[in-house]
Amino acid sequence: MQVQNTEREIYINNPLEEVICQLRYPTILKIDTPPIGFQERIRHHYPLFEQTRETTVALPLQLVQQLPQEVRETLFPTGVPAYNFSSADRTWTLTLNRDFLALSCFKYKKWEDFQIQLNLCVEALIEEYNPAFFLRIGLRYQNIIRRKQLGLENIDWSELLNTYVAGEIAAPELRGAIVNTISNVVIDLGSSGGKLRMQHGFITEEPVNAFKETYYLLDNDLFIDQQTEVKNVFEILESFRRDNGRFFRWCITERLKNAMGRQPIWDEGK
Repeated sequence: MQVQNTEREIYINNPLEEVICQLRYPTILKIDTPPIGFQERIRHHYPLFEQTRETTVALPLQLVQQLPQEVRETLFPTGVPAYNFSSADRTWTLTLNRDFLALSCFKYKKWEDFQIQLNLCVEALIEEYNPAFFLRIGLRYQNIIRRKQLGLENIDWSELLNTYVAGEIAAPELRGAIVNTISNVVIDLGSSGGKLRMQHGFITEEPVNAFKETYYLLDNDLFIDQQTEVKNVFEILESFRRDNGRFFRWCITERLKNAMGRQPIWDEGK
């Protein structure tokens, strides 16, 4: 990816709905038992706990529900335990199971805050379970741009998005006529060995609001699918953070950045 570096920014009116980091490792069966030691290491930051069970058999829920109970118990004897730990205000959620650890933030401000929390969780994982290596490292940024909240309800999307991103919706002949569009693009990040999968397009939140307002989704999933030493995880994530930042700033116009309340932030690596 050859998108030019630009000055790092944070936004007062942040469009991020959720930021997720997932670290996959070779299956650790020990995690199937209650993670008492792991919880003790993170409990003061993530006091709320919930255990769920995930099935490894991929069948539609409707079909599963139609099966007799004895058949369900045979096909799905116990499921795979998953442990969810949340902060007191539920803005942070950590999920742990035998195959991965994932951290989600619903009020993301800047990477440094996220990194502190993630470091706490990864240290607990290493100290309790010592994964041999990671199979997949992923960092996902889900942005939803709402024009009305930014005072831009009368501004066309073509003035807010890079022409290459806006695509058909920037065509004068189709302006206002397109009601639904979702694109899926995978971009090679180059030397890091990672990729960026961007899903973008119109969405309408449920329930549909009174004005039937459409929003624009910019969902960037940066990932690397290869065996990676545990000690290298934050170096890769830092690279992903930089790639996402400059790519997101390339996707949107100066007008949208200003409406979101842009604030440059010093960053040696950008």
